[in-house]
Parts: sequence; structure tokens; C-alpha cells
Amino acid sequence: MKVRKIKFNEILAIIATLLLIAGHIIFKPEWYVVFPLYISMIVKFLNSNVSRYAFLLGGINCIFHGIASIALTLYSTAACAILLLLPLQIITFINWSKHTQDGVTEIKRFSNKGRVLLFGVLLAGWAILYFIFSFLNSSYIFLDNTATVLSVAAIVLSLLRYSEGFLLSLAEVVVNVILFIQVTVKDPDEPAAPIWLVFYIYSVICVIIGFVKMNKRSTEAMKKVSEDMKEIHN
Repeated sequence: MKVRKIKFNEILAIIATLLLIAGHIIFKPEWYVVFPLYISMIVKFLNSNVSRYAFLLGGINCIFHGIASIALTLYSTAACAILLLLPLQIITFINWSKHTQDGVTEIKRFSNKGRVLLFGVLLAGWAILYFIFSFLNSSYIFLDNTATVLSVAAIVLSLLRYSEGFLLSLAEVVVNVILFIQVTVKDPDEPAAPIWLVFYIYSVICVIIGFVKMNKRSTEAMKKVSEDMKEIHN
């Protein structure tokens, strides 16, 4: 009987989950603040496998993520999770399901002009949200707002099946790593902060793995289409 080898992202998920459980036991945060992280661990694992089901589970988890963000006074993140990311992720799951063949989703790429336009839209969105949430006394508003804008943009581009969605998702989790390092250092009385930090470090690795796999699958799919076209013409 052939023994199945355990993949790197599976080992990573096990280690990260054990660290999450250990942090929960040691720091004893309120359960509703860390509960969404357990679901997010599964979501990020699915992301690392470029699975469309990550969007379905992630959409449902936005409700719990929003509640946890409110408890951490990260109001921009909370509003983003419940009002924007929840419906967008469900729609993304449906859209990916319609454009998936043999387990591979067709992925598109922006032109250079499109990337410049995208950057301008991101800056405008960041300025608008910063203005709004500056009146709500949101904690760590610069990083919170930046992570929110990147998160929304990433899911919108993922909905439209653009590879740049993965790059923005990577930028978002990196910003969140910096954010929760600050929260951990400046607010040592917040027991959930170190646990969220571990989760976002894990997320960075998962997004990188997912991006590499997505590019590989996309290249293979394009090669197959090219070969099929040659056979048709011959």
C-alpha cells in the first residue's frame, strides 16, 4: 500500500493550528475574538490550494471576523468584513464555479495601463475610508484602513479572476502582520493580539504558496489551449 506524503502546506497548517490553540490556552482571550481564526485557518489552507471553496467559507466567516474586529476596536476592518467582503466572497465563489474546468479556474491578468488605473483607485478608496473612519476613533487607523482597502480590492479582483488579486491579498496580510505587531507591543493587555499575529504570519506563507500554484496552473492551462488551437488548425 502506497503511503501518501504530507505536503508542506499541510504541515504548516498543523503547526499554525497548534500554535493557535496554545495561544488560546496561554493568553485566554474571549472566545468570540479568536473563533474566526480557527475558521480562517481552513480558509487560508484552501487558498494555498487555489480552491474556490475558500471564498464560500471565507464569506460565512466574515460575520464572526466582523464581531471580533469590533471587539478589537478595528472598526474599518469590521465594516469591511460584514458589509463588503461577505457578499463579495459569496459572489466570487459563484463566479469561479462558473469558470472552473477540470478543477482549474481560468485566470486573467491586467495590462500595465490597467495596473496604473488600479493604483489610482486604491489611493482614492484609501483617502475616502480614512476620512470616514477618522471620525469613529478607530485604533491604528492608518494600518487598519490600508489593510481594509487592500482586502476589498483583492476580493474584487479575485471575483473578476485577475491574478493581481493574489498580490493585493499578499500585501494585505503583510500589513496585518505589521498591524498586530504594533497591537501586541503597544497593548500587552490585549490577549488576542499575539494569536492574530501568528495567524497573519501563517496567512503570508499560504498566499505565497497559492500565488505560485495559481501561476503554474494558469500557465499549464494556457499551454493546453495553445496546443489545442494548433491541432484544430492542422
